Amino acid sequence: MRKISLICCALLSVAVLACNKTEDPNTEPEKPTPEKPTPEPEPKPEPQNSAIIVVGQEYLSDKGFYDAVMWVDGKRFAFTKGEHDSFCNAVYTYKDSVFVAATEAVGELVSDEYYGDYNENNGVVYSFKLGEEDKFKRTVYGGVKGKSTASGVAYSNGNVYVSGFDSPGFDRRALYWKNEQKFELTDGSVDALAYCVAADGDDVYVGGYIQSKDFKKEGAAVIWKNGVLQKLTGDGVLAKVNKIVIEDGHVYAAGAYRDAVNGGNWQGAIWIDGEMTLFTEKVGIEVGGLYVKDGNWIVNGNMTLEDKTISAYNWYSDGSVEALTPGADLCQGLGVTKLGDDVYSLTCTYSMDMSTYEDIYKSSLLKNKEKVEMEVHSPDNFTFWDLTIARY
Repeated sequence: MRKISLICCALLSVAVLACNKTEDPNTEPEKPTPEKPTPEPEPKPEPQNSAIIVVGQEYLSDKGFYDAVMWVDGKRFAFTKGEHDSFCNAVYTYKDSVFVAATEAVGELVSDEYYGDYNENNGVVYSFKLGEEDKFKRTVYGGVKGKSTASGVAYSNGNVYVSGFDSPGFDRRALYWKNEQKFELTDGSVDALAYCVAADGDDVYVGGYIQSKDFKKEGAAVIWKNGVLQKLTGDGVLAKVNKIVIEDGHVYAAGAYRDAVNGGNWQGAIWIDGEMTLFTEKVGIEVGGLYVKDGNWIVNGNMTLEDKTISAYNWYSDGSVEALTPGADLCQGLGVTKLGDDVYSLTCTYSMDMSTYEDIYKSSLLKNKEKVEMEVHSPDNFTFWDLTIARY
């Protein structure tokens, strides 16, 4: 209404002036002064720098242990240097701060007739600033029983959130930590796993699976929001959430789904605010990564083909499917992200040296399906487990 009022006032002033002078028919009528447009808010400055961060493990044959390793733009950095078995599971960045969820064999001492004495796995997190990797802080997440791990990590409002599980008995128990405070999501009476974590403001979302109490072959895909259980699937199925992303208040969860009553293979599933979409047939699938931007998603994982080979794929929200490793006998898909228009994917190919019967694990970081050069010390035994883009 303000714009209309200004026009009316301006026309009235023209009319008053016209009454006080002789009209010249060749004189054009005065026009109201247009209202100045409200200036548009200046856009927030985009991050000027970026780094591709990959985490995983690498076998050190001279030490006899796996090393927890990170690669920043292809350059290798080891966290544990072969002191004991260790590996990185997940990575999260906030500006130039990096948080890596890992597992180290530093837990309870166990005596075994076959393996001898060894330490159980224990969840840890490494945190640091980019460029200061050698000054990383190592946090061990204790208060656990038996084997435990840190499966995922997130950061929000100054708090570090870690998902994981331990083994107080035969069945595993789903957990998460806010900073170093532990929260038990299940009591260990049925098997349960927490595979991933995401945070939005002060809300924390943990994704995983929980076994049915009455039918052990069944289990629900679940999300715990601030510790409160939300089942994404009903009875008669076996399902799980492997990855979670929060964007604009919407919760995206990717995983797998299988009919436990009538049989059949696994299908790829994505839940958006609890609504499930199956994006593959019953082919056998494992989900390794999820990326979301402006409501469009990419799921990375591996699928079993008709000839029983296993190959890595990217599935897109527009329905397209991208084969990453055609011709591979056994290859996993383990992560996906984007930088601009470029899609970065992780794969890991398994084979065996038949002369020595040693397992061979070779991972690749693919940029639009083209291999990116990475610094490795054990070219026949290294695995990439997760990746992200740091923007700062």
